[in-house]
Amino acid sequence: MERDATGRRVKFLPAAVVGNGALLATLSARGEVERLFWPSVDWGQHLGELRLGLVAGGSATWLDEDEDDAYAQAYVEDANAVRTGGPLAELVDFALPEDVLIRRVRPAADNARVLLYCRPELDESVRYGSAYVDTGTGALVFYRRDRALAIGLWGEFAAACGGQSGSIREEAERGELPRRTIDQGAVDGALLAAQTGPVDVALAFGASPAEALALLRSTLLRSPEELLERRVSDDRAGLTGETSEPALSALYKRSLLVLDLAADRASGGVIAAPEFDSVFAGCGGYGFVWGRDLAYIVLGMLAAGRSDQARAGLRW
Repeated sequence: MERDATGRRVKFLPAAVVGNGALLATLSARGEVERLFWPSVDWGQHLGELRLGLVAGGSATWLDEDEDDAYAQAYVEDANAVRTGGPLAELVDFALPEDVLIRRVRPAADNARVLLYCRPELDESVRYGSAYVDTGTGALVFYRRDRALAIGLWGEFAAACGGQSGSIREEAERGELPRRTIDQGAVDGALLAAQTGPVDVALAFGASPAEALALLRSTLLRSPEELLERRVSDDRAGLTGETSEPALSALYKRSLLVLDLAADRASGGVIAAPEFDSVFAGCGGYGFVWGRDLAYIVLGMLAAGRSDQARAGLRW
């Protein structure tokens, strides 16, 4: 299968998706977050790169560099959470109702620290962004106009950012985070856990740095285990209706769960799919609401007893 420019992802073919109707993230088969949409599922996406690695012995190993067949990926049963098992770590990804993406990292070895590297492209722009490390929380903050992303870890960690004065990436790969705290233009940044072992990551969006940081702070006060339990519980409670064909039950439930992610909670429009071909190289654009598709989707919503979703789609 054809790869994109990174060589790590199948071109035009995300493997999984998580979200909440405002935040929408696509994942590769290796567990790398490919695209991150917010505050609408059909809005411009915000990532250049978001990668996880393990630092040991003065160097970093990225979790997404093995061949595809080295990974096993599946949705948590009846829930919009994705588990990816790889040679170096297991990941669990899910979104909160409050526009936060959670990434749970469980390394296979106990002698490495988790590293996160982020090079954002807020509103799909590599220019005019800013970044800094918040002195109050230690979190890494990226912002551009009314788009802000704050990233932090549960537990102790170090953070740094780079940009026009030099990318942070090479230093992060050596397990070194220099004391750069603010930059502008094309920016990137990294977080490094202080301790070895499992780590949980939170990425919070807001319309300003203060709003994103407030959401990050409140999230980090809660238990990641309880947040995942809540995601699973809420998803399973929303599986309305039933099918008379037991063999189709899993497909039926997953279809409803996918509709929850593709339906924009503000407008009611349901996109055909998360946009993965924004230059229309191979299609006419999947990140749109297509009238024909929406007609079938509304009929499906009505058949499943989801009249509120159907009304929102028709209002759109």
